Amino acid sequence: MEEQTITLLKECNSGCNMGIQSVSECMNKCREASHASISMAKKLVKCEEKLMEDVKKFL
Repeated sequence: MEEQTITLLKECNSGCNMGIQSVSECMNKCREASHASISMAKKLVKCEEKLMEDVKKFL
């Protein structure tokens, strides 16, 4: 695999990790958010986690 591709995949993985951390922090700070907002945030975290798993297969 080309070095540029590996770099891109690592950056994608890093971005997913940062996204998970940011959304999780917001969920913890905004405990009074609507059920719909919390549900959407949890779905986003699951998508980020899935993307990280998929990316790791190529690294």
